[in-house]
Amino acid sequence: MKSMQDERNENDIKKSCNDPTACLEEMFVDQVQKMRVEQGQCPVRRPVFLRTHGILRGTMTILDNIPDDLKKGMWTNAGDHPVYARYSSDLNDGRPDWESTIGCGIKMFDIPGKKVVSDNGAGTADLLFQNVPFFFADNAEDFCSFTKASLEGWGDEWVQENAPNTNELLAEMAKPIRSVLETPLWSVVPFQLGKDQYCKYILKPATSTFSENPDIDDPNFMGKELASRLAAGYATIDIYIQPRPSAKEYGEAYIEEHFPLDKATVVWDEKTAEPIKVAVIKFPKQDITQAENEIYGDWLAFNIGRVPNANRPVGSIAEARMKVYKASADYRRKKNDQPVSEPTAPGEPKVENPKCPFPHHKDTDEKPKELTKDEIERIVDVKIHPGIGIARVGNSATEHYIGPEVMNPEPTKFGETRDPGGAIKRQAARFRIYGYDKYGNVVAEVQQSKNSTVEWSVHVANKKAQWYEFNAAMDIPATVDLTVPLRNPDVAGSGRDALAIDPGECKIMGINMNDSSYVMTGDFQGTPVTLGELRTDSVGRLLVLPGYGVSASPTDQPVYKPSDPNSFNNAAGWYDDICDGPVHAKVSVGDKDFEADGAWVSSGPPNFAPDMVAWRTLDDLLRAVYTDAGMMELPKRISFNEHVKPILQRLSDLQWVNKGYLSMFGANGPMNFNNEDLMHKLAKTPGGGPYPDPYGELRRIIFNSFRPVNNIAVEKRSWPWNYGDAYGYTDPDPTQPPSPNQYLKLPAYYDYVLSKWVEGDFISDYDPNTKTYKSLEELPLQERPESLDRANMHFCLADAFHPGAELTWPMRHASMYRAPYRIREREAGKDDPTYGTTLNHAKVIKVGGPLYAQGPGDLSRWMALPWQGDTAYCRSGYDMEYDPYVPTFWPARVPNQVLTYMDYKIVIDTNRSKEERIAAYENRASWMRVVPQNLPAPEQMEYMIAHFSEMGIIEALPGPKDLDGIPETLFVENLTTVRRKELEEAYKAFRKQFPKLGYYDQRLAEAGWFSEEQRNEFMTIKRRGN
Repeated sequence: MKSMQDERNENDIKKSCNDPTACLEEMFVDQVQKMRVEQGQCPVRRPVFLRTHGILRGTMTILDNIPDDLKKGMWTNAGDHPVYARYSSDLNDGRPDWESTIGCGIKMFDIPGKKVVSDNGAGTADLLFQNVPFFFADNAEDFCSFTKASLEGWGDEWVQENAPNTNELLAEMAKPIRSVLETPLWSVVPFQLGKDQYCKYILKPATSTFSENPDIDDPNFMGKELASRLAAGYATIDIYIQPRPSAKEYGEAYIEEHFPLDKATVVWDEKTAEPIKVAVIKFPKQDITQAENEIYGDWLAFNIGRVPNANRPVGSIAEARMKVYKASADYRRKKNDQPVSEPTAPGEPKVENPKCPFPHHKDTDEKPKELTKDEIERIVDVKIHPGIGIARVGNSATEHYIGPEVMNPEPTKFGETRDPGGAIKRQAARFRIYGYDKYGNVVAEVQQSKNSTVEWSVHVANKKAQWYEFNAAMDIPATVDLTVPLRNPDVAGSGRDALAIDPGECKIMGINMNDSSYVMTGDFQGTPVTLGELRTDSVGRLLVLPGYGVSASPTDQPVYKPSDPNSFNNAAGWYDDICDGPVHAKVSVGDKDFEADGAWVSSGPPNFAPDMVAWRTLDDLLRAVYTDAGMMELPKRISFNEHVKPILQRLSDLQWVNKGYLSMFGANGPMNFNNEDLMHKLAKTPGGGPYPDPYGELRRIIFNSFRPVNNIAVEKRSWPWNYGDAYGYTDPDPTQPPSPNQYLKLPAYYDYVLSKWVEGDFISDYDPNTKTYKSLEELPLQERPESLDRANMHFCLADAFHPGAELTWPMRHASMYRAPYRIREREAGKDDPTYGTTLNHAKVIKVGGPLYAQGPGDLSRWMALPWQGDTAYCRSGYDMEYDPYVPTFWPARVPNQVLTYMDYKIVIDTNRSKEERIAAYENRASWMRVVPQNLPAPEQMEYMIAHFSEMGIIEALPGPKDLDGIPETLFVENLTTVRRKELEEAYKAFRKQFPKLGYYDQRLAEAGWFSEEQRNEFMTIKRRGN
């Protein structure tokens, strides 16, 4: 069995890193530099070592008394040479200076001769240094492979498999530095020293005016500290050559092992190879804070190959860096409309930055808003919203989007959820702070500004492998006698601690914070697992980005054992990167400090139908829970528009993800609840006159079509056509009747709403042109916090909990909450409760049990392990003798049948007949056809694990304007380009073959089954009881 990591190793790395230099150039220039420009960076900057601490002017004196065997190439030019030095850190904007890799580039003038990387005859040469004597990869191929894996979101897995010491080396490279003038730096890679000799370079601190202890809490203290030293007086640094020892003296094998030329992780011992001082650089007293000075220094291009041939850099990493640095510098300068050639004299030419933003950019960055004096005085409380934020995994290493913040956002544009390479973008959960007055009114949003600050803290975890098996929802009558064992029962004692992936608390503060220091990585039995990362936006709001959807077994265990149906969703030895946990914030408003009312974040699977909502949403469920618990009140009057219409229209909206729903409730169906004429009838209240209630019976027939709230029979024909919590999990005793919860019943709150409607006791306020808010900023300030709370839950599933997509059945228990949308959090430092080797109904519902106070990882621990299992199995077609398309599980998140792009093109083609176009519109293809259908169940799950990003995403395209009855907006399956072409050809062949099949085989095919054997295998997994 191959893990996702194996697939990536074979399909990606070996193909691209055979030419590591080309691969590195593509990644650093195209994927990093150009992508940042597309995202709004202006002026264009370097892909690495972005943070400039200071640009220093000085003079380098090459000593004339150095040993003759060192006087090679540029070191023959004794005397004074003007220099510029650029001190920098390999940090993205926003990250504090305290722990970083320091770099120094030195541009030397008046160095004659031809250079390896051309100086255009300007007589310049470069030296580059960093504050550790090693690199994190040995050679260019490893450098390429690690960088590519990191950009694709699985760097930790690559490290574990290929170079376990890499993370330690990277950690050592992020050193706490107080001053760049007090730290030694190394060239890392070796250089030729004449024909047959090699060396490395070392830069050592010498003299400088002592500065006061830096304020390391200042995120930019290093540049300020450097400026204060240079403003107070001169500084000097010394350059040393470290000659490689002679093989004649030490032996060839010893030298190759301890002083290799292409193994950059190896440090050359300075006792054996003693450095020799060859030059001194003096920086006179100067003001380095002038803007034109930094512009000039940032324009300079440094390249380790810009040296005479006698000093050529050596090794594959050096060869790659020479080409990548040149390509990067050329792109940066050309895009900035700046000179590309080398400077002929210090300070020349005069350089200006481009006018920003670039013409193709829109200045979309929101600016922090300061609070007014009145707002500061009025704020007495601050709260985080949303109370529960939802993030969604994806495999795009470069792009993400913000999750919904209103209930009716703009439809998802076709292609919007994939990056240019076809990978699925991650959905970030965004959190905001709102200040409230003493009456509970919203005063303002609190942002990171001159008079308000926010320090966020997040603690997520994944405890799935440490928790109990999922077999069924444990709070329904059908499972009152159910007992479930621990997952990974063979792991006992303290070893079970290693089953939990817990990165610990992560804090972030500031504006546009975004770098690797905020990545949340824990361990699963010694294997690093990244659960996500923190960022902030342009006003300091928190963004929680989830993991990349990675699921794997470090010990190569099977994901499912056919001999043990209970192993479905409970894979032993496996982990995934789904997680959840509390979100806190310390907030300062003027001179007042607050601990914000806390929130929660949880990550889930991708949203394969981002504009669809379930017939009952998680928001509906939660509001019913809060109402029953007395936290909210029932609506005093039922509004048709607000309460009745969603219950009906959601049936019609499922037409885009299930063919059964399309046929009954779709655009051309008999019960199209998006039809304005029908909805006007249903919204009409009884009145006076001889015909007071002409549509009363229509309302009653529709109401009676739903499965009753107190249903005691197993009835699959009633609405909605969805499975319930007890499907497949009823009493294993064959003498007991099946549970009526096999299929979804009318929830009590819906029954209340529709009963009032049937009785005519409702407000007739239907308006098809009702204004809907497409963004949070359109809403009145007082309504924004509630919109954030509700929108995050609105796009989550409430039924059926098998176990679910985002969250599961414990969410319907009031004991989980301290207030609406606020998870009851376990006290800090309090250990997780334990419940023994098995869990049963009595333990679950016990006061103080697992349905009460929660800690990091406690919401998601009930979910499927790995998460891809439910995506492959919770589908339609299990009752195909009744109907191949319904009932179904979660078509709003895991589509069943979809409108393909091939059929969409026919629908909008005005050159085709009306009949053909309508037939193409009514046609739906199996969403699961992406997965090879002839594979056994375990292999299908493995395919979904490794290739989930190939699954179709349902997105919006404009409908035809000339066909009556066809919606203005169509929701069409978006596949990667390669898979779309493959599947279009396969589907054409299938359509030709379909008429030749017998009746039963046609039903199998319509239901999406490859064979009767496959259907039976899946049925065995889903139906474990009577």
